[in-house]
Amino acid sequence: ALGMEAMLGKTDWLGGEAVSLADFTALPYVVRLEQIGLGALLNLNRRPALAGWLHRITSRPSYRIAIADALPPAVLALWEEAGRQTLAQVAKLLHHPICPSN
Repeated sequence: ALGMEAMLGKTDWLGGEAVSLADFTALPYVVRLEQIGLGALLNLNRRPALAGWLHRITSRPSYRIAIADALPPAVLALWEEAGRQTLAQVAKLLHHPICPSN
């Protein structure tokens, strides 16, 4: 995510001035972290360019059709709860700063 923050600090999209395959390739990985309750690992509050990119790309009508509406809400709720329960363990394994012992 640090590399994405640097790139997105220069342009609105990963491939330059227009949305591109680079954005659509990265999107599922970023979104999945949020869907499985591990979005805190992204540190979006400290990565404004990444947060802006995520807002821009998830605001596109095609996002809702292709990703947001693709999974049943019950599945997403289960994933999110499982992720929340394991967030501290994952952060510790990754030596991520959200874990108090890191």
